[in-house]
Amino acid sequence: MASTSERTFGNRLEIGRKLLDYVKTLSDYAPENPAIQVEPFGQLLADIGKANDAVTKKSALLKDARERRRELYYGDKGLTLLMPMIRDFMGTLPDGKKTSAYTMIQKECRKITGGKIPKKEIPPEKANAAVAKKSISQSEKSYGSLYQAGMNILELIRAIPNYKPANPAMSVAAFEKKLQDIEAANHAVNTYLSESVDAIRRRHELYESDNGLTPLMQTIKEFVRSTYGRNSDEYKYISRIK
Repeated sequence: MASTSERTFGNRLEIGRKLLDYVKTLSDYAPENPAIQVEPFGQLLADIGKANDAVTKKSALLKDARERRRELYYGDKGLTLLMPMIRDFMGTLPDGKKTSAYTMIQKECRKITGGKIPKKEIPPEKANAAVAKKSISQSEKSYGSLYQAGMNILELIRAIPNYKPANPAMSVAAFEKKLQDIEAANHAVNTYLSESVDAIRRRHELYESDNGLTPLMQTIKEFVRSTYGRNSDEYKYISRIK
């Protein structure tokens, strides 16, 4: 289901299309301003349709990438589950809890905030720039800190000859693969986030710039009023297109 934000963008595009359809029927509609002439305004509407589609596509890719990453960190076989399991296994080895390796792994495990999963990131299309920047920054710091903690643990267990857990998911090779998958997932999120923000910025320009849809729709109505008069049927009709 489309978000309220996306419906709003879609509604404004539909209003623009209705305006275009109507002015095409007016024999005296011949503005000097090229931006509100039939062909250029029609092209703007076509570009906006493509921009809306791009935002929807990029946002869906970003959502999927975030869910994939979230599973790698917090799922049933995620990083935040494996880290304490590795720590606990280390504690079963001879002098395990007395070793510096155990202490260091214990320190890294404290970066898991009580096992609490951070709130889902705010989709860029639903947040203003300041809120989105803050949300993204906090989220990326959290994921980045946990990834680094995992890398630190990997380096520690690689150096322990008798680190041979029965659980294959805790092996050095499996843990390394988990971290590789997480690195790839982090990269995917960053890529789709950048592309999503760019698509949203491009759409914003098409709607809100000086020659964007929002001001041009008002300019079209003002031109009809100046051409046919405030009390004309033409202006009364176009003023009701909202």
